[in-house]
Amino acid sequence: MFERFTDEARQAVTLAQEEALGLRHGWIGTEHLLLGVLRSGGEGARLLAGFGVDAAAVRDDVVRIVGPGEEDIDSAALATLGIDLDAVRERV
Repeated sequence: MFERFTDEARQAVTLAQEEALGLRHGWIGTEHLLLGVLRSGGEGARLLAGFGVDAAAVRDDVVRIVGPGEEDIDSAALATLGIDLDAVRERV
């Protein structure tokens, strides 16, 4: 599936994963994808910047609305849910 993505889109997904991990969220949602797009520096980031949207403000809003993740969510815990982070990273 990812082979059909542009390089910029693949980078945004990779950055979304980093955001989810950094926020200790056990999922990658639209909020993380938005952060990935903003951090990618591509056309989407430039377009959103034109409307005053920046990654730091969005990240603050995500934490405020969704909350921080659990301290002890890690690869082993996600593996029990069937999420193999190494496989996800490799595919991205």
